[in-house]
This record gives sequence, structure tokens and C-alpha cells, in this order.
Amino acid sequence: MNVPQATRCKYVPTPWWLARSTGVGVLLLVASIWVLIPACERRSETLVPTVITESPGKPSPSVAPARRLAIGPITYFQQSCARCHGSMGSMYADTMAQADDTKRRAEIVRMVAGPAQSSLGADETESLVELHRAMAKGEPFVVVVGSAADGLQIEATPGAAVWVEASGRDGVALRDAAERTGEWTWRWIPAEGQSPVRVVADVAGVVVWCDAKPSASSHDDGERD
Repeated sequence: MNVPQATRCKYVPTPWWLARSTGVGVLLLVASIWVLIPACERRSETLVPTVITESPGKPSPSVAPARRLAIGPITYFQQSCARCHGSMGSMYADTMAQADDTKRRAEIVRMVAGPAQSSLGADETESLVELHRAMAKGEPFVVVVGSAADGLQIEATPGAAVWVEASGRDGVALRDAAERTGEWTWRWIPAEGQSPVRVVADVAGVVVWCDAKPSASSHDDGERD
């Protein structure tokens, strides 16, 4: 690799006694001529190339990592509980309906490990408690099971009309119907520039909603107005 060099020159005057000729007796003192002899200093400057390294970046806001419950609460209830308690709690016991959250949660944990012969994580258990709140009150239920860059996975009371309220490219609010993928499952895929705000379910004019984020449900804050 040829290293570029910067050259800097200066001029040094030659003394008169060096300019005298040996065979000439005439002193050149009066008419001494200063002969300028360029003397050059060469100074090497190594040009160090600038190396630009990319630091680890954050993922683009438009590409969100996938997050989800291991199993949706409605799916779990319909598969593991409905045979004794009826589809969507149609044979829901009065004792469960009248219980507070502490007793309801303890009973759910007991029944998951006992009659259902299974296990649930903390998030899945809490989501199931929220479903039981809705069933105890006879209200529709909606939950965001998971989200990813390609949309939302939603569960809701069978027969519900489900849509997503979102903000558009220019911040304009819009309402977009979710696509039904099963008896109680829906999917919503955003168009370019859309950002989901909340998920809404309507059963016979009774409307419930939740934030458009993983594990959020219509009954995740207990009592709702």
C-alpha cells in the first residue's frame, strides 16, 4: 500500500565564503550573491484509514418480536374444562360465580392440576382467571393471545364480531374487522402504516375491549364500567 506523503520545502541561504572560487583573487564580498539552494525536508504522514464499524442496533420498530401466551384461555377452557362446565361455562357453578379473585384463582389452580391433569404458566393462569371473571358476570370476553410483526392473534366469545381500532399512516383512527380463523379465534394483519390500539368484541350489542398487546384482555383489570 503506497502511503501518501506530504512534502514541505524551505530555502536556506548559502554563506559567502562557500561561494569563493579557488583560482580567483577577487573577493566577492561586495557583490556576493546569495545563492538560494532549496533544501527540502520530507515529512511522512501516515494516513490512517477510518474504519466505520456498525454497533449492534435495535430491531426496527416495524419488526416487533413475536410474543404470545402458550395457550389462549378460551382454547384451554374449551379443551380441558368444557366437558364438565359446559361450552364457555354454560354450566358454570354458582360457587365459582360468587367467589372473589383469590378463591377463584386457587380453585382454577387446583382444577388445572387435578381434573384437567395439566399445568399452566403464571401468565396463562391469570388469563384463565380473567376469562372466569367474564363468565361469572355473563359478559363477552376478548383477549390478545399473541402479537408479531405480521399481526395479532385474538380469542373471543364465539359468535362475537371482532375488530381492531388502529391509527393510520397520518394518525387517522380507523376500524378494521379481524379475520375469523376458528370458532373463537381471529387474526388481524395490519396494512402498511397501521398501528393497532385496541381490540373490540361485540356480542348482541354488548361490547368489550382490550389493549392491543400480548395477554391483554377485556377483564384484565377486574371490574370494568
